[in-house]
Amino acid sequence: MNKSVVITILLIYVASIIIVGFFGISVRVYDSVKYIDSITMDVQATDDSYYKFTDTSPESGAHAYSLVVYFTNAQEGPVEDNDGNTVVTKFISLTLIPKVTYKSGELGAEEKLKYVLPKDAIQKQEEGDFSLSQVGVLTLFKPVSFIIYITPESQSSADAEAQITVVCVNRSKPTQA
Repeated sequence: MNKSVVITILLIYVASIIIVGFFGISVRVYDSVKYIDSITMDVQATDDSYYKFTDTSPESGAHAYSLVVYFTNAQEGPVEDNDGNTVVTKFISLTLIPKVTYKSGELGAEEKLKYVLPKDAIQKQEEGDFSLSQVGVLTLFKPVSFIIYITPESQSSADAEAQITVVCVNRSKPTQA
């Protein structure tokens, strides 16, 4: 091998090291898995006299909540029924607000959650007693009781879930002394 060939190979080798060092190589993880530690819930409505929301969670495990809705405070307005017709009826609309905490400690705003109903609640929903959207808007049309399970859509955290026991009563919210 000639001396010029060896020098050329050496110069190309050094130049490539300098170019890679200058421009750098950045590595990004596009499909990272974040493990959920807990799902906590809150409820929001246009008036606080519509409901009472309490945390009934045990010391460890999934979060559990009790939501008592006072149906005598319901508003009356147009609502679309199961057949697609607009009828005027009494209803209370509440928004379930989840807060996801990852095992790393950071909060997750973009996490997709599922609102799962047991069989008896699905039957009540089909009868038109209440409706629950995929984004957590709960609308009650009658006094009814059921349970809502909130779980992550991803399979990354099977043990992280929340449970809300909804009890809709036909009376007003008691005043506190």
